[in-house]
Amino acid sequence: MALKTRHGAPGIMLIGLSAIGLFALVSVVAWRFGIEELPDPADPSLGGSDAAASFSQLTTGSVLDTARIVRLGELGPELPESSGLAVSRARPELLWTHNDGDEGRLFAIRSDGTPVASIEVKGIDIDDWEDIDLARCPADAPDDRDCLYVGDVGDNDASRQRYSIDIVPEPDPEGGDEVEVLRRVWFRYPEGPADTEGLAVLDNGDALLLTKGNDGPSRLYRLPLGDEESDEVLDATLVGNVPVVVDTDRDRITAAAVSPDESILAIRNHHAVYLFDMDRPLGAPLLCEIGALQPQGEALDFIQPSMLILTSEQVEGRAPIVRLRCP
Repeated sequence: MALKTRHGAPGIMLIGLSAIGLFALVSVVAWRFGIEELPDPADPSLGGSDAAASFSQLTTGSVLDTARIVRLGELGPELPESSGLAVSRARPELLWTHNDGDEGRLFAIRSDGTPVASIEVKGIDIDDWEDIDLARCPADAPDDRDCLYVGDVGDNDASRQRYSIDIVPEPDPEGGDEVEVLRRVWFRYPEGPADTEGLAVLDNGDALLLTKGNDGPSRLYRLPLGDEESDEVLDATLVGNVPVVVDTDRDRITAAAVSPDESILAIRNHHAVYLFDMDRPLGAPLLCEIGALQPQGEALDFIQPSMLILTSEQVEGRAPIVRLRCP
């Protein structure tokens, strides 16, 4: 629509254009320095300073929070590239994460980033861990407990012939600094190699995998993991292309998670979270922008069906932990 003016309106237009220019400048500066300079959003419903206790109350549903986005804390120097995140169900105040790459170490932290334990996973060689989820252990687990499912699925060069999901019984953070892998599930994509950073696991043992989108639209695959150890390389089944535009590096899909009631699939990139109805996993998603608080967001998990926790790789020494209400 053309802009119409009356007599004397050019001055008003100049003021308006100046205001727009100032707003754009402030937006750029906020994005550039947001993680250091922007104040934390108010969080009046929780009260107090005990972040771990507050987080535990949220996971159990004993408090109601209405803030949309809150910065909970920072990851420490031992986690420069937090690439996956899983909320413990046995210990509601605890989070599990890992660094991007082949370190092969799980980190237990509080929701404010306070380190609890660093545990080496034994019994496997790792190429590139990219995401983690928590779900029921398969039937061959030694006892009835939850397992951590870690996706060794990174492939920046799209050259790997097979990938794996490493299944680890959830460790006791006070039980030592090593844990043995329960088993490793090998798989491949029938369409050929693909860089993948999103993994979500259902309690029935099916894994959902989201490719990053380096080679076109992000693709959703489904992979039944089975209940027994096998050397067979499984074929993941293509569900379809994810209806999220992937034009730049900030748009690439970096993580996935399923809500506690398994009704919602969440995926994320560096600037937004997208929620999909599990009954229509390729339907139109609900979009929740993150803003400047996570400049290189790589991980997320659900706290409640409408609340998530997110971590970021370090940028200029900062790696914020963010809680997001969506919608």
